[in-house]
Amino acid sequence: MKELRLIIAVLLLAVGLCTLSYVSMTDWGYSLFMILHFLCVLGLVWSTRRLTPFMLFMATFVFLFIGGRFWVTLFNPEFDVLTRGNFFYAYSFSPEGWKMTLRFILTFLYSAVIGYNIVSREGEQIPTLQLEMSQEKQQLFSIFLSMAICIVAVTTFMNVIPKLLTAIQGGGYLSLYNAAQNSQSQAGGGVFYALLWVFFGIIMVYGNHRQRLVMLIIVGLRMLILAYIGQRGGLGCFLLFCIWYKLKDRDIRLAPLMVIAAIGLGLVWLISYLSLRSYVAGLEKGKNVIADLFFSQGVSLTAFYDSTLIDKYPTLAYWADIFPGVGSLANWFSSEPIHHYHYNFTHFMAYTLNEPLYSEGYALGWTLLSDLYVFAHGHILLFAFLSCLFGLLCGAVERGCQSSTICQIIVYTCFIHFVFLPRAGLESIIPLIIWIIFIFGIVAMTFHLSIRIKKLKTKST
Repeated sequence: MKELRLIIAVLLLAVGLCTLSYVSMTDWGYSLFMILHFLCVLGLVWSTRRLTPFMLFMATFVFLFIGGRFWVTLFNPEFDVLTRGNFFYAYSFSPEGWKMTLRFILTFLYSAVIGYNIVSREGEQIPTLQLEMSQEKQQLFSIFLSMAICIVAVTTFMNVIPKLLTAIQGGGYLSLYNAAQNSQSQAGGGVFYALLWVFFGIIMVYGNHRQRLVMLIIVGLRMLILAYIGQRGGLGCFLLFCIWYKLKDRDIRLAPLMVIAAIGLGLVWLISYLSLRSYVAGLEKGKNVIADLFFSQGVSLTAFYDSTLIDKYPTLAYWADIFPGVGSLANWFSSEPIHHYHYNFTHFMAYTLNEPLYSEGYALGWTLLSDLYVFAHGHILLFAFLSCLFGLLCGAVERGCQSSTICQIIVYTCFIHFVFLPRAGLESIIPLIIWIIFIFGIVAMTFHLSIRIKKLKTKST
């Protein structure tokens, strides 16, 4: 069965690339073409009736962050969103640039699926842990986790409440966006931000039922506040996490899953309807919010194309994308000041494409596709290899959850960022993994936690 899926993926990729090379279509035709391939990719990943993080990553990719505008155009051809640029850099896709973008999207999807299917196994679950330690040490460890929850709660709300006040007092979502773009911190690089997500992962793996519930409430409130301000993607990804966490050990039929997804989309729509961002944008509420939701979340399609317009990125940015704190270290050892755009792909792209707007605090988004394209230097074969490697790593981590607690912590810590990767970049994931290794290493040595799973206690289905 696995071999058949690999053969089908290769054939579909070859047919798709040949079609893009020799056939021209309307925007509606391209939308239908891509959506058919999206459904084929989801079918190849949906090898069992169990939800996996990789499956949900693909869902956010094809339904929202990259594929959102295709769906808008398919059901509303007059919307004209495919070949339109953005507020930051006015342009229209050239025919060749448009086809190149679609070729790279198809190459990523099928290459990642091939890599994932090589190492993944059907029907695997993420087991529930049963700690092997003395009663006294279990009580001490439980107290430690409770203290960690208190610290995370305080630091989380100290972070989001000022953002809410800034948005309310300064003109809504746009003022917060400008402030965020002026920040010199990188995604996932802040200590308190890292502590939130690393302890979230540790507690979801080692905590008791009450501790897990409290942690979910803390993260849920954080996402609700950010969604009210206008950052809706995080709330959608958190809802996906809740669905996955509840159903990960169960066989799932497609129809109930679609109902759950529709309910989740409705909740995100409701927040969008009431959010400051919707108010500031002057949307006609109840009529255009759904189209705006898919249009705005699908902005990564143009962000990927924007990233291909830059011929050469700074060398320092390649290192900073993988290793957190490289920009700060470079500033310490450099005799001349190093600006943020010297060690950040997103900021360098914005600075290059529109320096006046960038100087006012605006910037463009980024996407995993852009990271892979930049590291491949635009070569589609190297891009395909990196995409396949990405799928391999995803499958290896999921498979490693059967025997390794650190793999489980990586999954829980990075899940929300992982399904958000089509609209973010590697810098939102890799620093967190480094923090996981560091913080969990200290916790494991302190409480003599085993990195290997000794006893498995799987939920009955």
